[in-house]
Amino acid sequence: MNTTSSTLKKENYIIPGLLLLLLAGIVLPGEATFVLGALLIFINILRTGKIVIGTHSSLWIFFVIWALGIIMDLYTHNHGSIHVYLRFTFYILSPVLYIYYGAIMNKTHSLRSILKTFYIAAGINVIYFIINFGMNISTLGISFNAVRAARVTITLLVLFAVFIYLLYGMSTKIINKKLDKIIFVSSLICVFLSFLRSYLLFFFIGLFIYIIAYQQTGKVFKLVKIGFIPALILLIVLFSNESLMKVTVEYVDMIARSAEEMSTESIWTLENISSNWRGYEIYLAQNQFLKGNILQKVFGGGAMGIYVGDAARLVAQGTIGGYIPLLHNGFYGVLTYSGLAGLALFLYFYLEKFFYGIKHFMSHHDPAAVLLQITILGSMSITYVMTGPISATGALYSSLAIGFLMKYLSRFSSSVRKPAAENTRELNSIGVKK
Repeated sequence: MNTTSSTLKKENYIIPGLLLLLLAGIVLPGEATFVLGALLIFINILRTGKIVIGTHSSLWIFFVIWALGIIMDLYTHNHGSIHVYLRFTFYILSPVLYIYYGAIMNKTHSLRSILKTFYIAAGINVIYFIINFGMNISTLGISFNAVRAARVTITLLVLFAVFIYLLYGMSTKIINKKLDKIIFVSSLICVFLSFLRSYLLFFFIGLFIYIIAYQQTGKVFKLVKIGFIPALILLIVLFSNESLMKVTVEYVDMIARSAEEMSTESIWTLENISSNWRGYEIYLAQNQFLKGNILQKVFGGGAMGIYVGDAARLVAQGTIGGYIPLLHNGFYGVLTYSGLAGLALFLYFYLEKFFYGIKHFMSHHDPAAVLLQITILGSMSITYVMTGPISATGALYSSLAIGFLMKYLSRFSSSVRKPAAENTRELNSIGVKK
């Protein structure tokens, strides 16, 4: 008994390298975070003396998308420079690198330790966001501009903290019970205070999956009792301020205009392009796809992205020769690079894992399977309104989660299993009954 307790204690620790990478994603540009991730993988190879292979069976899909982007760029004579190809390679390799790192983390560390590290990083992110939020309000006043300036410091970590607590924290401690609740409630508030529509969409999709998974248990009622009522009270207090109410009204109005912002028109001027940039991107992507020949429709138009012409001056950075490499709809981005073939593979990569999560939960009732489902659908929703994983900054947190969750779940469903006693110990340590 003492041996088991000692083992469980050892399995519940902070992983320094992972924590460093998670925090780097808050303050460093995507390129620097990528280099850090590559360095951590190299250190892991030196420490273990071996290269871990077989961590993920579907990573080849990203290399196919990469190859199609390069080959079709050469075919369409876009004359992309070495810089364009290196940038495209970096975008494609970002999710690959983080998924791989997440997988080797679960191979060398317990799931409980990974979740604890994520949760602590989220707590630090909350503190950093609140400090920036307060500083911007003190200099800009309580306004939407102040919120916009502060929300660049918030990341998906706060959403992961919310669902890690709902799935694990209500049945077992992550750090300690009191601190777990504080991080959960503050993370939940930050989701709303960020005024990010993509995060709100991720949250409600995840909440829906959670309720469906646990509708026949007492978890849903406990969720309302422990978390949402205090969070709602705090939000009411915060929004009782007149200036905050004005920001909230602006935010609600922005949500109401979301569909309009992504609508396409037939006549574009610099004025309506500026007010509806996302719709303009989609219009150009659709137009480029429809004008392409059958080969371009199937395999894409290449790594350069879409041509925006004179409107390129409305974009702060990233354009080369009037082309933009990343779209605010990641699915159209993949369609632009690699055609219907690449888009089909991209969708398969995510949906296959989503249905795997459903199947695993039905047979094992493992909360990690629910977290995987939330991660997949949440990521796909963000990909619809943002650049998604194929970008400098959109890949980190979701890709890490997909890597370690898929590796963890596969350990309990593959033909080569861990010893039964070891399986049971790890499952029990994170609140799963087997």
